[in-house]
Amino acid sequence: MTLTLTLPAACNDPADPYRRDPDEGLVSYSVTADDVLRRCAAAYGRARTLTATGVLSAYHKTSPRVVPVSWTLDRPGRCKLQIGEDAIIVLGRDWWSYRGGEGRFTRHRQFTRTPIQTAVLLLTDGLPMLVDELFVEGENALKPTGLLGRPGWRLEGAAWAGGRPCYVVTRPEGFGGSQRELSLWIDQDSFLLRAWKLTAAGGQRLIAGCDYHELTADASLPTGAFSLEAPVPLALPEPQQPDRP
Repeated sequence: MTLTLTLPAACNDPADPYRRDPDEGLVSYSVTADDVLRRCAAAYGRARTLTATGVLSAYHKTSPRVVPVSWTLDRPGRCKLQIGEDAIIVLGRDWWSYRGGEGRFTRHRQFTRTPIQTAVLLLTDGLPMLVDELFVEGENALKPTGLLGRPGWRLEGAAWAGGRPCYVVTRPEGFGGSQRELSLWIDQDSFLLRAWKLTAAGGQRLIAGCDYHELTADASLPTGAFSLEAPVPLALPEPQQPDRP
């Protein structure tokens, strides 16, 4: 069965300039969350390169922040992630971190079998960013041991993210008093991840989230994309309006 995603004209002016909450009235449930996730993981697994820019909102630490974020990924094993003034660069088994306050790169010894994911977690103080896992692991990210492999996903409906119509899938996270929800906005056409958010149970309090306003797979990367040079400062992007048919 195929889900035809239809967004009425009223959705062209979402209350949230970056992302619209799921609206169950927009879709009929003729596909499942697992269908959408499989196509998402397969899209990342096929991509030779990936670039993305957006906004990270993080409230999981004592110092909340809203900062621009930029990804550059290339096979095999090259990654640059910049968050605000800080960055990591991974080249195979070697990786470096850059802290804007220090103004220099630090080389790190690799101590895991997943250098890209390890470097990302160290830069984000343990916050999974999902993009690196999907790009590196592809469909393996959905295995029981993968970051997105735990069961419980449900299809919430459809919503705008990054100016694009998306499927929205949600899964409970944590146990007991630490119950949370992870929601993903997956592009209807490319099946790439346009946004994600982690909220307290019920969706009332945002813990962390990321919205991508520019997202491209298989583009040629510029020379020096992974050079050890001080990152160019990032600016918060302007909110995007939904693409109209």
